[in-house]
Amino acid sequence: MRTLASLGILAERTERRFALTDLGQALTTGAPGSARATLLTVGSDWFDGSFDHIVHSVQTGETGFEKVQGMPVFEYLAQHPDEASLFSETMVGIHGEEPPAAPCSTTR
Repeated sequence: MRTLASLGILAERTERRFALTDLGQALTTGAPGSARATLLTVGSDWFDGSFDHIVHSVQTGETGFEKVQGMPVFEYLAQHPDEASLFSETMVGIHGEEPPAAPCSTTR
């Protein structure tokens, strides 16, 4: 717990009592703006292993994902519903609502 406190995920309130910080809250399921799904996706073996083959991608035009998994990413996700659900949650978190446009008519 103290390790998590040293990382800013938990705060030690009194001896042996800990609470989530704002950073820790952002790692929970269902929290507004949660980064949980994104961290679980990009840290997973099925996703992360693709990046080890970037040179292969540049040389052949084939994605690193296809080299590692033997199929395109969305075909893989169709066969792996748990990963697909997490990936979908990741995309929603990354591409959430856009802020309103700033008025530029008065700028020069």
